Amino acid sequence: MEPKGKLVTGLSARSARSGEQWVSDALLHMSIVSAHTDIQLSALSGGVSSDIYRVDLPAGVTVCVKRALAKLRVAADWRAPVSRNHWEAEWMRVAGAIAPSAVPRVLGEDRDAGCFAMEYFPAERFSTWKTLLASGTIDATDATLVAQISVAPAELASCLQNCGAEYRAHAGSGVAQIFVSSLSNADDLRGTLARWREIAHGGRGNLRVLRVNDELREGIGIFDTPPKAAFGLMHRLKNTFDPHGIFNPGCFVGGL
Repeated sequence: MEPKGKLVTGLSARSARSGEQWVSDALLHMSIVSAHTDIQLSALSGGVSSDIYRVDLPAGVTVCVKRALAKLRVAADWRAPVSRNHWEAEWMRVAGAIAPSAVPRVLGEDRDAGCFAMEYFPAERFSTWKTLLASGTIDATDATLVAQISVAPAELASCLQNCGAEYRAHAGSGVAQIFVSSLSNADDLRGTLARWREIAHGGRGNLRVLRVNDELREGIGIFDTPPKAAFGLMHRLKNTFDPHGIFNPGCFVGGL
């Protein structure tokens, strides 16, 4: 279903809904529209760290405007510098130069307002990384080994490079799905998995197996080994809630 929006007739007219004028001002500052352009604004859901709007322009043109929030929409008082918006735009420019179809094209930037405009990718044609990760969807039909690596966001790029595998990731999340199809025997698979986990640990994270070839999966640990202190806590929680060990024994981290 297409989002319902607010029609702004000419950018000199202020929106009837408070808090949306910045979108019109930013589009004007970025020279994407003129002061007399009629635009349709539709707030997009899903962002806790940004305001994101779909903007329908005349002649069927649609763009997306994103502005970083200084205070995140969470219960705790979490704050972050809005300058991060500029570096997201810069990353998209670099990624777009390498793989033009991988990211929306940046159409303009208003650094003073902490926002930028980009091509609009409709949800019916482009799935988001959050949706794909939540559903476990992996475009790796012939992969021998598929895993999810979770590391500090700043470490993700180098970790993926060191893993030397195909991957699907989002720049700011620290989480990626990685997969490889060239493993032909159990020893190669175990060696690759051990190397990936060592890389994940070096990036202050962990690695979990999502899928492995049925013929090679014997003896493969799905879960990573947690730090000793964390595992001790998990063990105490398990004993508290399942003192007789009857709930899926041996099916979780460390054989819990």
